Amino acid sequence: TIANQTVAQNASDPTIDISVNSGTDTGSVAVEIITDDSVNVTATVDPSVTFSISDTNIGFNTLTTANDCFAVGTPSGGACDTTFPPVAAHTLTAGTNGAGGVTVTYNGALMTSAGNDINAATITGDTTNPVGDPGNTEQFALGFDDNGSTFTMASGYDQNAGDYKFVAATTETIFSSSGPVSSTAVDAHYLANIAANTPAGNYSTSITYIATATF
Repeated sequence: TIANQTVAQNASDPTIDISVNSGTDTGSVAVEIITDDSVNVTATVDPSVTFSISDTNIGFNTLTTANDCFAVGTPSGGACDTTFPPVAAHTLTAGTNGAGGVTVTYNGALMTSAGNDINAATITGDTTNPVGDPGNTEQFALGFDDNGSTFTMASGYDQNAGDYKFVAATTETIFSSSGPVSSTAVDAHYLANIAANTPAGNYSTSITYIATATF
């Protein structure tokens, strides 16, 4: 037989008595019974979002009707860059541990000079050189390369698919994630084409990028 220990015995006598063969053989084993044997472990992970822009001073240099032109970091003032596939003007790096992911948007104006501007464009599926219609049509547009990441590219901005787009004075989504994502770089490409009658001048604009996480 086994005489079970009671809670009351716990503090003074943590043993269970055992008898075998009608009490001929007896013994005891020590067993400590406590009121709570579960240890609760807690920790906190603070919400975070990371966002950076590798270069905030980019430019096309001198635009030409002969070729498409892509912006480059730290413009030198010479001829525009016609490299194809284009070199990124800068990168946008974003990440978050938010359950709802992160969304990156932009808002900016057209490139203008003394009241003249270069028209915004939507170019779809143009993966050949030149991109767009240089010499005939004014076109200013953005394209982004997610470098094979888990980001979802917004419609019209996937540079790998030959898509370029710009919408002036409107907050536009470029890419997003549906859940937590490590900080990942996305390449930004700026395209400008001019027509033969595009007015001379020094054109410029300012574009604001914002990363918003959902927790």
